[in-house]
Amino acid sequence: MILIIIIVLIILIFLTFNIKIETKNFQIEFSKNSLYSISEDSKILLKIYLLFFFKIAQIDLIKMFKNKKIKDKIRNKISLKKIKNVGSSLQHIDKLRYALEKLDLKIGVGIEDPAFTAILIGYVSIILSFFMAKIVKDFNNKKYEINPLYNSNILKIKLDCVISFNIIDVVSVTKI
Repeated sequence: MILIIIIVLIILIFLTFNIKIETKNFQIEFSKNSLYSISEDSKILLKIYLLFFFKIAQIDLIKMFKNKKIKDKIRNKISLKKIKNVGSSLQHIDKLRYALEKLDLKIGVGIEDPAFTAILIGYVSIILSFFMAKIVKDFNNKKYEINPLYNSNILKIKLDCVISFNIIDVVSVTKI
């Protein structure tokens, strides 16, 4: 009897694990002169909650990937075969249930030709609006801007968002 109660409690606890990915002031810039640059105060936080509100872990992903030891370990352990296996296990990622709790996206796009920049802004706006209509069900706390940056060859992205999902959903999507 006690064993059954323990098993049921473990299953209930496992079902209530929640993951949140939160970006705070994440700014990345791609330009002609450098491959990319990420601002110093950017954060991408991976938070794990038990029973939906007890935070049990928080990992700053940017800080972790900037650490040379961790970067070398990841580089040594990742092979092309493993990447293909991960890709095939995530082919049903569109079935993952998630909640986009907050979104504040600002994109600045510039090509050296102002006319082409204006046309590109129109296309990017259309594509982003279709994408947003597909993934966003409730537009409260969600906004985005696309701004032209004339006479420069640059792409700037600023993102503040919170995405949450249950661990059990991730497990079920990767096992399909």
